[in-house]
Amino acid sequence: MSDSSTPFGSRAPLDRAGSKLLKGWGEATQALPNAQESNGESLGTIEDIVPSVRFAPLGGTPMHFHLPPPLHGWRAFVGEVGIIVLGVLIALGAEQIVQDLHWRSEARSFRSAVNYELGRNLETFQVRIDQNACVGRRLAELDRLLSESRNGRTVMLLRPIGRPAAFSGYYSVWDNKDAQLNAHLPLQLRLRYGELYDELRDADALATHEVDVWRSLSQFDEPEPLDHSDRLRLRELLTRARQLDSSRRNGFVEITKLAQSLGIKPVVDPVMRTRPRDQSFCQPLLPPKAGL
Repeated sequence: MSDSSTPFGSRAPLDRAGSKLLKGWGEATQALPNAQESNGESLGTIEDIVPSVRFAPLGGTPMHFHLPPPLHGWRAFVGEVGIIVLGVLIALGAEQIVQDLHWRSEARSFRSAVNYELGRNLETFQVRIDQNACVGRRLAELDRLLSESRNGRTVMLLRPIGRPAAFSGYYSVWDNKDAQLNAHLPLQLRLRYGELYDELRDADALATHEVDVWRSLSQFDEPEPLDHSDRLRLRELLTRARQLDSSRRNGFVEITKLAQSLGIKPVVDPVMRTRPRDQSFCQPLLPPKAGL
């Protein structure tokens, strides 16, 4: 039996078909350089015209794959990608604008709340400032009481010594601020706000010490003669009261300057203004001197 036969018939038709295929491939490869020369353009190889990749598995024969071109050509593909990128950029920019507007609105609301809180604090401190003259007179009267005791005289007090008004400050808005919101405030504004709140907290601490000193002075309300140890104690308390009063006055000046730089004014609390107050602290403590 001849080897030219196959299970599918004679090999002659297959050989003729292969010869035609190889001949056509040769004519195509010869026509490509001629086309390049006639047009004056370099078309490159077929691999350059049609995207392709080579894949060489380990230990195997390299394989060449031709990638399918875009449906509408590379120029249209690049244009579509550009439109997508541009759309993404526009969306991101619009989102950034919306966020900026949001944080600006939040910052304005926060500043309004902080300014109101600081205005309330200024009002409470103004009540103490209004008593500065009363504090000075009361300390002078206690100096006279001490002097009379040194001379062996006992002076009856007309009323309890009392103490100046003291109110705690408001800090909830500033203390509960959001870190991200705080970052959207101008740096200089944050610094001035922080400095003002520091001064207010210092004033609160001084007020606490002042209350303690005046509370200790109340032990001299009793109409009893003062001995040597009593006079030493009274002198110590009067010295501390004067130092605290001076520190508070200086602190009020600094607080007022900082508040004015931020455009903050006292916010009057109708309840506090109409609340009955003990006016005895500003009334005379000792009877007039003889001959006056």
